[in-house]
Amino acid sequence: MVMRATKIELFRNIALLIITVVVILGGVELFFRITKLKLKDRTRQMIFSNEYVPYLGFINSPNRSGEYSVPNQLTGKLMVGKRSTNNWGYRANINYGFVKYYEKKQNEKIVLLTGGSAAAGAGASEDSQTIDARMQYYLNTYQDRYSYTVFNFANGGWVAMQELIGVQLFGKQLDPDWIVTMNGRNDIAVCIDHNEGVAAHMHNALIDSYIYGYLECGGATTFYRGEFENYLIEHSYAYRGLTGKVYIPRKQYIIKKHGMNMVGTKVTWDDVEKQIEFYVRIQGSFIGINDHCKYILSLQPLVHGYTNAFEKTAPEELKKQALGGSNRVVDAVSLAKYVYRNGKKIFGLLGNDTGPAYGPSALYFYRAAQVKLMELVGSYHDKADVEYVYGGIVFDDRTDTGTYFLDEVHMTDQGEDRVAKLYALMILRRDFPERKNEFNALLKDLIMVKQYPFEYS
Repeated sequence: MVMRATKIELFRNIALLIITVVVILGGVELFFRITKLKLKDRTRQMIFSNEYVPYLGFINSPNRSGEYSVPNQLTGKLMVGKRSTNNWGYRANINYGFVKYYEKKQNEKIVLLTGGSAAAGAGASEDSQTIDARMQYYLNTYQDRYSYTVFNFANGGWVAMQELIGVQLFGKQLDPDWIVTMNGRNDIAVCIDHNEGVAAHMHNALIDSYIYGYLECGGATTFYRGEFENYLIEHSYAYRGLTGKVYIPRKQYIIKKHGMNMVGTKVTWDDVEKQIEFYVRIQGSFIGINDHCKYILSLQPLVHGYTNAFEKTAPEELKKQALGGSNRVVDAVSLAKYVYRNGKKIFGLLGNDTGPAYGPSALYFYRAAQVKLMELVGSYHDKADVEYVYGGIVFDDRTDTGTYFLDEVHMTDQGEDRVAKLYALMILRRDFPERKNEFNALLKDLIMVKQYPFEYS
């Protein structure tokens, strides 16, 4: 009887222990459900969320409609707007397809606007206030001979190569009369600030590491796996034998930047120079999509002002600033080092050896790219109707206080409207040469940077 009572007491204690653990865990779960507290938040809110797709690398989330928000870093306030995307993440009211999907009308002129998040309308309060929407408004307000339709071919985070592929996939079928590119900033930012290197899109290094880990490490690789299980697979012959799973090595080059650990690649000043050449070559690849298309190649506006972006500091000084600091350029000694996390050696770097500084590198990129784009346009003088412009000449040559810009590149409704009007007037003066003086007069009133060598001829 004593033994039986002892067993009952043991079972009761075990049951009480289990109930206590369940109650405690339930209480913890209830606390976090109510408070929504996150002790460690690994997520990052983006202006437009992304999805991976073939050819383009990634697009902004397709078929999405509703509110989005962008912090106005110049005023400290939050801009809340509404936006919608089509089946390929473009801010457009029709779906795009690989085969013919739009019937061009007899008197219709088609304009394609390409770019990154600024051209995609990040900062616009609603779809009717984006650059492409305002371009269409001005193009049809100032004349009634043609019906202009402007299609948005911009996606947030894109570099010029993605824009070109998108135009080739979906824009060529539209038989465009005009292509307007508004880009450049992402091309240098993705290369240097996101540490993707030359001729790569954002997330390229991360996607590469996933492909390596989950496709190239054996047919038995499982997709969902925690660090502990991966550690167990590496060190336990029994676990590998029982499960058939293979170890996924950590091959990422990890950079601590912007408050998070980013997967990227080593970048040097040579990447800046090569990225300039690559960017300009892609701009030239837009030309020749059909036998009648006209082109505006445009570096997108920066909040810094024209003088800072193009004239204030000598290129040699910008290069010196970009390479300044004790840890700016990764040397051979740093490359030979490994990082230890929780006592485990992993391949890659974790620290401040991130390569040239983004700010001066971006200004250097803009200056060199502008020179080369002007040369490119000159080479097409008797071959195609193409013009270059810096889109920021419609803003005062000073730092904005939040009227036209939200941050370095994203614009408010007022900012998007001014840039849209610049492109529209440039298009109209070439489609209506008999009214060129009229449109040039409007351009002179619009352009704020008077020292800019804008061609009114």
